[in-house]
Amino acid sequence: MKMKLIINADDCGISSLVDARIEDFIRAGKISSTTIMANREDFEGAKVLYTKYNDTISFGIHLNLTDGQPLLYNEELVRSGHYLVENGKQFFNMKNPHNRRLTPSQKEFVYLELKAQIEKLISSGIKISHIDSHHHIHTDRNILPIVVKLAKEFQITKIRGLRNYMPFSLNKLLRNVWYIYIRILYRNVVHTDYFTSYLDFYEKNKCGFTKDSAIVELECHPGHPNSELEEKVIMTTNICESTNSSLINYCEL
Repeated sequence: MKMKLIINADDCGISSLVDARIEDFIRAGKISSTTIMANREDFEGAKVLYTKYNDTISFGIHLNLTDGQPLLYNEELVRSGHYLVENGKQFFNMKNPHNRRLTPSQKEFVYLELKAQIEKLISSGIKISHIDSHHHIHTDRNILPIVVKLAKEFQITKIRGLRNYMPFSLNKLLRNVWYIYIRILYRNVVHTDYFTSYLDFYEKNKCGFTKDSAIVELECHPGHPNSELEEKVIMTTNICESTNSSLINYCEL
């Protein structure tokens, strides 16, 4: 069996520029999936894309605790430094992994925030194909159990894989423990065999990288600053032809 690829455009809804470029990539047949941010400026634009293209590509949710304003304000998370306040508005302050240490009550507030993000998509008529996250926060040991809990609660069976995000700074024993922990949490979760960026995969492919029968997710970021090279490579190459693979989306996983 030949390899299958899912090409996912992250950050749908972050801005009208990004959403316009994602639409360009959909029309060109260069991506098979995208993930929507519930709390960013062009959520309405993301809804339009879903209405137009949900029969063509899969639409997941891009859970977010690191960029922009939360849907639910929380004073405890401000006091703990997990949120910042600017001009009377709360903003996420969890991009640094060291700022994701959470007490039990803080974990409950994070759960409620991420739940609100999922519910916003569902109430907008968006059928969520899968879960991933901004800055890969769902790979954090404090956040991952919350995400898996929400996936079960909302019967979302597919989550972006973690294999590429094992914390290699740990010693071998702790890495093995972490891997077992991930396997336990993911025992009822559907995910791809591998996950990497489009450009990293493209470079490996030039060296003859193939994984027969594997399913690989490639992330990309159309419309973002400094994404010109990535966009050019995606638009000017036929990655499926060069890797003898087929393109699928998360609904087909």
